[in-house]
Amino acid sequence: MTMIKIAFLADHADAVPVLARWFRAQWPDYFSTRTLAAIEEDFHADANRDRLPTRLVAFVDDDLAGTIVLRERAFGGLPAYSPGLGGLYVVAPYRRRGVGAELIRAGMDLSRGQGYEIVYAATSVAHGLFQRLGWERVATIAEGDEQVGLYRCVLAA
Repeated sequence: MTMIKIAFLADHADAVPVLARWFRAQWPDYFSTRTLAAIEEDFHADANRDRLPTRLVAFVDDDLAGTIVLRERAFGGLPAYSPGLGGLYVVAPYRRRGVGAELIRAGMDLSRGQGYEIVYAATSVAHGLFQRLGWERVATIAEGDEQVGLYRCVLAA
């Protein structure tokens, strides 16, 4: 059985260069004008435990498998949707093995632990995952060629 472990990026700074390479490869249009060093700086800025942004990382056995961040906003230009889970990424060999769901659940727990009653997320690809975890779609936003679903989760105490 696969063992998925979720941890704070703050405790695994050695993961930052790998995350930077993954994100640049996954979203080349967004990151093409930025150096790897600049992308790494963004990840280091997410390496907090008790304030936003707080990034979590997932390990399968001992392999880095994915990440998610709890940040100020779910979607850049919409401050009402706060806080937001975002930057969800699972590396290809570990997709469809429960890693994304565990990252979202851990993000929900983190949100609850930081005193939030509601958390939001925006996605263009993980609609089914959020819906299976009980999130409610509250809006659809056109961004370029993509339809981004905006989701809300009311966190139980």
